[in-house]
Amino acid sequence: MKTIIFLAVFWLFNIQKAEVKTTEVKLAEEMLEHFFAEEFQKIIPLLTDNMRKVFTIKKMNEVNKSLKAQVGPLSKTSKIMEKSHEHFKIVEILCHFERGDLICRTAFNSEKLVAGWHFLPAN
Repeated sequence: MKTIIFLAVFWLFNIQKAEVKTTEVKLAEEMLEHFFAEEFQKIIPLLTDNMRKVFTIKKMNEVNKSLKAQVGPLSKTSKIMEKSHEHFKIVEILCHFERGDLICRTAFNSEKLVAGWHFLPAN
């Protein structure tokens, strides 16, 4: 009986642990949501100063239209992976589009601001 109770508690703990999202994952998901809703103004505060210079609202709109033309609308997201590289936290979200899958990679600096953001092929 003790074994069953222990396993049940262990199982519940692991489920709760898996459902806890880091700040970076939440921000990466938020950025994707705003991007595909074309709420570009809401993305600006998430970016570093250098990213704001490069990833302007005009550029976001261009990238959005280009993605939709190539792979269609976003259907859903699934697998999320996190890793670290030097002083960056990187979040990769698998995005399923009408005509294919892409990975959205978001790099965060130590202040939890987006220092890099791009899509790459899902292999």
